[in-house]
Amino acid sequence: GDAEVTVVTTGVKAVHESGLDSNPKGVSVGGVIDMSGKHLWIKTMGGTSGTEAMDAGNKIIVNSGVVKARAFDDCVKSDIAVVVNGGTFAAFSDGNDGLDAPTIEINGGVVVACGTNEKADGGKGNGVNYDNAFTVNGGTIVALGGGDTMPTATTQSGVYYKGAMSRGASLCLHDASGAMV
Repeated sequence: GDAEVTVVTTGVKAVHESGLDSNPKGVSVGGVIDMSGKHLWIKTMGGTSGTEAMDAGNKIIVNSGVVKARAFDDCVKSDIAVVVNGGTFAAFSDGNDGLDAPTIEINGGVVVACGTNEKADGGKGNGVNYDNAFTVNGGTIVALGGGDTMPTATTQSGVYYKGAMSRGASLCLHDASGAMV
């Protein structure tokens, strides 16, 4: 049957007198997060740097299902790659980047990645932040944020928006004749 998992964390960064610290995380693993089917809802709103909804030391792979995540810092962060092959994947950051990994690869599914317009340090959050490559080979992607979010390679069109938006504002897309799409 259908399974739904909801993860909600709150709180702030905990610092021990020895100098060790810990930030609220939704799902954090040293290996691979591999999502196939079902529903996963994650919300981590600790209000400090390091508060991620999904954090993997290896890859984050979404093959199918629905993932909706919201976090204060990088919403979805991988040390290796984020790969979306299918399903619905939404990542919203209130204080940094929507998706953050050295390599981002979108092969299918629907991806919505939103970064903040302005970070606490004065920088810009990206819908998609990458170091090496951001490729779009299939699927549908909408990436919004205050910083640059353009793919390094793509075989199709997408929506990539850099700029400020206010809470509750709408972004409308129009075709060449002016009709809303």
